[in-house]
Amino acid sequence: RTNASPRGFLRMWDGTGPPISDPLPAASSAASDAIRDGDPPSRALSSIASIVERIHAETAGNTTGKESSDITMTPPKSLCGRVINVAIWEKPQWDLITSSHDSISIGKFIRLRNVNEECLPSSGLRCLMVHKLSSLTPLPDRVFEVRALLEGHHARILRKEQYNPQSGVLPLLTGQSDADIDSAHTNTTVSREDLGE
Repeated sequence: RTNASPRGFLRMWDGTGPPISDPLPAASSAASDAIRDGDPPSRALSSIASIVERIHAETAGNTTGKESSDITMTPPKSLCGRVINVAIWEKPQWDLITSSHDSISIGKFIRLRNVNEECLPSSGLRCLMVHKLSSLTPLPDRVFEVRALLEGHHARILRKEQYNPQSGVLPLLTGQSDADIDSAHTNTTVSREDLGE
């Protein structure tokens, strides 16, 4: 590693951006294997589905009116939005990522603060740059930012916005057919029936 190369990269889903995935930051079999099951992968969709189901259960059992929402989310079958590269330059942030197997992993949300959007000096690839003044914080599933992002994503699906064609799909659940998943992955819209409405 040189001072001109980051310690490593994260691939992050941005549920608010255009439906594209940025190019991989490194050409290697490990990088290709990381997106073999979609970008973001199906494991991320399974994690998002679990979070959505917990939010729905908490909202359904809410009798005080707190945290109520007009949006009844259903787990997405595929994802809209951009997948971006995040370059990690500093050892403390990279150590946090590589040592925390549970809090920073596929399908977990993190907050980035004080990052810059720049191009890598070696390749010109656009990345968010996490440097010594940046903050990288794992987020619990129940915080406002996670819920707001997922509600915003659900609203995109209801508006029939295009899915990211690179996105993995939610794995089959008991009672679903392959056609359900094919429909979610290849269509650019989702019907109300697909959403369980």
